Amino acid sequence: MSTYLTAITNICSQVGDPNLDTYKARAQAHFIRAIHTLINQDNFNQEDIPYYFKLKTDLSFASNPYDSKALKILRIINIFPPAGTAKDLIITIKTIEDLSKIAGSADLQPSDSDLFIYKIGTSLYALYNTSSSNFTPASDTLYMVYIEDIDNSAWIDATDFQDTSGNYLFSFRFVNRAIDLAVQTLLAEIKAEAVAA
Repeated sequence: MSTYLTAITNICSQVGDPNLDTYKARAQAHFIRAIHTLINQDNFNQEDIPYYFKLKTDLSFASNPYDSKALKILRIINIFPPAGTAKDLIITIKTIEDLSKIAGSADLQPSDSDLFIYKIGTSLYALYNTSSSNFTPASDTLYMVYIEDIDNSAWIDATDFQDTSGNYLFSFRFVNRAIDLAVQTLLAEIKAEAVAA
């Protein structure tokens, strides 16, 4: 069994605080930051964070933008049409940096078969060829695989990361990678404080 308290105790023990007297709160902050860092660096797979992989099967841009606030998206993995869709549609997730290039180049504008999706804040936008697109925003729905935001505010010491009752949060290997990263960053912080003192 791997609990939140086990992870935090492991981190604190490696920085000389096995009784959690000094660094518990900081270890918690470094641990959740490490989890997000591993995800942002693509250092995970679906088996590492199964509880947070989600599938939305009715993503619609009938109202563009789509308000994704309720989904609590940390990261979009993929967006695709449902199986059996006969339309020629190439869906590409774009960054804000991509959009600045698209705006200035006719060659980068979406073709009839292109659908560009981008996220700003909690809104998802669809960018397509408005004069002749294979995508019909009023009626077409899409599938979206995403990672839900990982929020540790409801975790308690006894939160079991490998709970087999349906809330299997993280694999052992992912927890260990997060612990290692949290220890590295917390140690660096402690050393910097000692030098500054």
